[in-house]
Amino acid sequence: MKVKTIAVFLLVGSAAMMWGCLDGSTVPANAIELDEMDNGTTIVVTVGDVIAVTLDSNATTGYRWEVADLMQSVVAVTGNTYVAPSTGTVGAGGSEVWTFSAQASGTTNLLMEYRRSGDTGDPAGTFRVTFIVGDSL
Repeated sequence: MKVKTIAVFLLVGSAAMMWGCLDGSTVPANAIELDEMDNGTTIVVTVGDVIAVTLDSNATTGYRWEVADLMQSVVAVTGNTYVAPSTGTVGAGGSEVWTFSAQASGTTNLLMEYRRSGDTGDPAGTFRVTFIVGDSL
């Protein structure tokens, strides 16, 4: 019985630590941060820069953000994480944090679409920015 109790505490503790990593701290400290307010803009970055895009999302609806267009030789996707809402309300929305890295000089468009997996119709939302990447000094 004692072994089972310890195992449960370890499992709950591990889950709590993992959940704690999803509190917005997924944005690297040195990242250029973008959100819905940057939709439709042009962003100038330097090779090696890290970009974090945070967009509202609600995992309970089956919708999620996906990259629909991006020249990854110029700006590459390096990760994405769902950040649960801080409220305990069932069905409340959170956000998705997507990280990118400027790889090479050039220009590329990032188009992200908010849709359910497998949907082929119009997306429920879009996010679009143009990246102009220059060489580092």
